[in-house]
Amino acid sequence: GRFAFTPILPMMQQEAAVSVAKGGWLASANYLGYLLGALSAVTLRVRATTAIRAGLVAIGLVTVGMGLAQSFTAWLVLRALAGVGSAWVLIFASAWALGKLSAARRSGLSGTVFAGVGTGISVAGVFCLALMQWSVGSPRAWQGLGVIALVATTAIWRILRDHDGNDKQSRRQTDHGYRLDFDSARLVLCYGAFGFGYIIPATFVPAMARQFVKDPLVFGWSWPIFGIAAALSTLLAAAGTRFIGNRRLWALSHLVMALGVSAPVVWPTIAGIMVAALLVGGTFMVNTMSGMQEAQSVGGPQ
Repeated sequence: GRFAFTPILPMMQQEAAVSVAKGGWLASANYLGYLLGALSAVTLRVRATTAIRAGLVAIGLVTVGMGLAQSFTAWLVLRALAGVGSAWVLIFASAWALGKLSAARRSGLSGTVFAGVGTGISVAGVFCLALMQWSVGSPRAWQGLGVIALVATTAIWRILRDHDGNDKQSRRQTDHGYRLDFDSARLVLCYGAFGFGYIIPATFVPAMARQFVKDPLVFGWSWPIFGIAAALSTLLAAAGTRFIGNRRLWALSHLVMALGVSAPVVWPTIAGIMVAALLVGGTFMVNTMSGMQEAQSVGGPQ
């Protein structure tokens, strides 16, 4: 649900449903919703698991809605709502899962948490690749991915509950508030630089690939490659964190991402696009994981 738009965008372009400019507006609406969702998470006084459930249901419903709505205005609203839900899921799931792992002294398993995003991206990419081969339109793609998201939410619904009171404790801790100091502000700026760097390829990689090769069996693989790299990289990086620390891993990952973003510029071919998918896909969730872990370390109980 979080990245459904990216593999569906080439399908929408082929159907003349959106131009590149309109695609940019839809992506921007999603990220604006994501920003608002992240800011609202600062003040929400709910259980983490409740926010995760709400976010997952919202993402599934609005993704299905994208396949039912007809107007561009409705699409903008739905993508913004999807952004709010996505922010809640990432923030609260990260805090909840990392807190659980820390309490169990199993922090080395943090990579499995963040590998979920890459796994979902891969599934979405392969699903859309198959639909393009079968000449199925984008509305069915939106509906299909929305249903998959809702089914997956149903499957994990019972897991999202707390038996030992840790969730209540984490909610009380967030009530104490948090004072932003210089080091924390610097981390926020670094995370902003990361968002500025990865968002163009993460949104338009399949659309860029389609400009060079029209065959979906070729350009369609750019997004699954992106997702597979994202999933595997977090598992490897979680082990590497123990040796070089979050900040050095984060900095190194930023540099690799910069190479990936530059690849299509210096190498404007389908190969350059695939290199971008591999390098950016292989770093964007590592940056997320390192940033979340460092935020948890700096923020402490808040």
